[in-house]
Amino acid sequence: MILKFKYMALAALSAMTVSLSSCDAVFDDLEPCRTGAEMRFIFDRNLENSNSFHSNVDCLLVYIYDADGRYVTSLTETSDRLADENWRLSVELPEGDYKAVAYGGMTCGESSFSPVAIPERDSGFDALQVRLKPEHAGKRLHDHYHGVADFTVDNHGDNEFGKVPVSMTRTTNHFRILMQNLSGAPLSGEDFDFYITEDNSLLDNGNVPVATGTPTVYTPWIKGVVEERPGTVRGPEGNPSIRMGYAELSTSRVYIPNKPVIRIDDHKTGRNIATLPLAYYLAASQSDASSWSDQEYIDRGRDWVMTFFLQEDGSWFQGYIMVNGWSVRINEIDM
Repeated sequence: MILKFKYMALAALSAMTVSLSSCDAVFDDLEPCRTGAEMRFIFDRNLENSNSFHSNVDCLLVYIYDADGRYVTSLTETSDRLADENWRLSVELPEGDYKAVAYGGMTCGESSFSPVAIPERDSGFDALQVRLKPEHAGKRLHDHYHGVADFTVDNHGDNEFGKVPVSMTRTTNHFRILMQNLSGAPLSGEDFDFYITEDNSLLDNGNVPVATGTPTVYTPWIKGVVEERPGTVRGPEGNPSIRMGYAELSTSRVYIPNKPVIRIDDHKTGRNIATLPLAYYLAASQSDASSWSDQEYIDRGRDWVMTFFLQEDGSWFQGYIMVNGWSVRINEIDM
């Protein structure tokens, strides 16, 4: 009888322990269950369709807004944990509906974008904007990412946070412009002036450029000479290679409705060599096999290589250019 009583007592104690640890039970002397979200950040909106967030984003800032669009809190992460594919960002929140706005690359020391105003308690989601730092228009921009996710926090009674995926898009673009003379004559990037012009320095909470009335003029952060691999292209008189001029520029988001323009001038004479609708040429390099819209294709693009061919007199060989290795012909584009 004594042994049987001991087993009954242990069973009762075990049941009591389970009930005390359950989030569904209510006891005045116990803390309520924690509620919140566990966010996973994904950057697969690229041409490779593969998640490379952990290898690209080096700092992270997240703003949280409630169902009424009022600012609640912010979270940052700048450590090596961002490089871990299994890392998640957890935040405790009361039950309710929320919106997370994430920025990658904006809290690093070398960041190229900054918020127009730091959100404060109860400030509105509609007021959230970020701006390109003006002094960075002629620099290689630090990569900038943006993502938005709506989510709900519920108390499921298991003390587990809800899983929230946040899809990121890269805002910044990098261009390498190559200038090649069809005659084989050597060229240098210093022979030309390069400009990309677009009103895209101010971005709203959805990462859409906001018109300011003052387009940003992006200029090269480096210019020089690149030589084709010996043996692959032969110039006149048996030259082992062709020397091309190059320039590299970075821009904020290329947005088709803004009609961005790329312009190339002769540095010595100021003569215009080419003035072209940038977005149309980028979109025209998309493979017919892909099903993305023109804007999504451009948003997914990472680094762009554009090759312009010049005639012997230094004028542009009007007919086509090459974008990322694809020939783009003018007569195939609705200007």
